[in-house]
Amino acid sequence: MLRNFFLGSNTVKVIKSIKHTPVLAVPFNAELSDVNNVVFASNFEHPYTVVEMEKMINVLRLFCSKIDIIYVGSLDSLSQLQKTNLSLLKKILKDFEIKIVEIPKSGKVSETITEFVESSEIDLLSMMYYNHGLMESLTREAVIKKMGFKVEIPFLVTPSYN
Repeated sequence: MLRNFFLGSNTVKVIKSIKHTPVLAVPFNAELSDVNNVVFASNFEHPYTVVEMEKMINVLRLFCSKIDIIYVGSLDSLSQLQKTNLSLLKKILKDFEIKIVEIPKSGKVSETITEFVESSEIDLLSMMYYNHGLMESLTREAVIKKMGFKVEIPFLVTPSYN
């Protein structure tokens, strides 16, 4: 069983260095199956485009997947920009069964997301990589370098094109 690393240092380096190509990181001991349940973690501070979401949309179409869009924090506290970006994301994903899930923050964002993934039946975790955003803050946290995500599912990281 994978216990110590989901994102090893080499994987983090690849994610940070490849600017224009999505990266699918699959843990060594991952049990590969159909991708029925996808989680997309977002802070809604980025205006998503169809082009940026294309790889995840392809996965959703291929497997007729459901998607949970998770936000760490309270949806009631979203700024107007975040509300606009969430609305845009819903429009982009309008053809899919989506659920917006707010998760109370318990410690670091990466730990909160890890707890959610471990307690849910998730087949793929997806995030957007963009400068000064959620993915960058996750890769800077010491928990990633020391332990990584303690999950055993594939992780799709899509770069922002903005």
